[in-house]
Amino acid sequence: MENKKSLILVVDDDPVMLKLIERKLEKGGFEVITSQDSKKALELFDQNYFNLIICDIMMPQMNGYEFRQHVHEKPSARDIPFIFLTAKSQPIDQVRGLKLRVDDYITKPFEPAVFLARVQSVIERYSIYEEKTQNDQLTGLLNHKALEEKIRIELERIIRYEEKCSLIFIDIDNFKQVNDNYGHPTGDLVLIQLGQIFKHELRTMDYAGRYGGEEFLLCIVNADKEFAFKITERLLSTFRETAIGDEKIHCTFSAGVVSAPEDGRDYTTLCKKADEAMYMSKKNGRNRITLYRS
Repeated sequence: MENKKSLILVVDDDPVMLKLIERKLEKGGFEVITSQDSKKALELFDQNYFNLIICDIMMPQMNGYEFRQHVHEKPSARDIPFIFLTAKSQPIDQVRGLKLRVDDYITKPFEPAVFLARVQSVIERYSIYEEKTQNDQLTGLLNHKALEEKIRIELERIIRYEEKCSLIFIDIDNFKQVNDNYGHPTGDLVLIQLGQIFKHELRTMDYAGRYGGEEFLLCIVNADKEFAFKITERLLSTFRETAIGDEKIHCTFSAGVVSAPEDGRDYTTLCKKADEAMYMSKKNGRNRITLYRS
């Protein structure tokens, strides 16, 4: 989960304009995927997570208004910030566009510096909103609700494309004793440190969230149980070796690993089985990882 550039989807049937926008955005530090076909652009959401969509309005086959409506109907894309970039500058056109709940409406021709500033502003506003509504306030990871929603969307995707993913259920060992012996501020540091390890060690495509209390849930994309097990081993080793707080305490966790669709196709079933596997890790001495076996 290392920091990465924002990924922007640009949809415009004019190849010259598309290339111009792509160059401007890349010079501004963004990663860009472009499409001249609005219908084919809808397929890109199944393989990519975009931080922003920029779309022309006047396009053949499917115009920008229709494209926006289809995007809004896709669970994996409906909350992505959206900008109309178009030559339609009449107030009535702008009102129609804004009624579709887009984040900005930019008319052509545009001043490159102003265009980049407005793009950055939209992304930053959404980032602040996302942090407040989707992130756990202590660890900065996804909160339970946001994590569940993202995993459900990922499960729908892998079933559709016959792919796989794995869930890892993690519980910090003897966490109550940490709070009792060192105080809750130190306990909070343990949670924060584990969250930092997830952010540093996991891939950008993976999801990590605080399930509740000292429990965490990870979603490892395009991974079977064996691959997820290796990732969890690395996470556990790093956590075990990290000295936390002024007392330099060392902690461990117990984990259970399941894979979809092998162990289930829905969120509730997979979480239950991952929790069962994690419990076996606890039962067998803690500080270990268990693969779910039916």
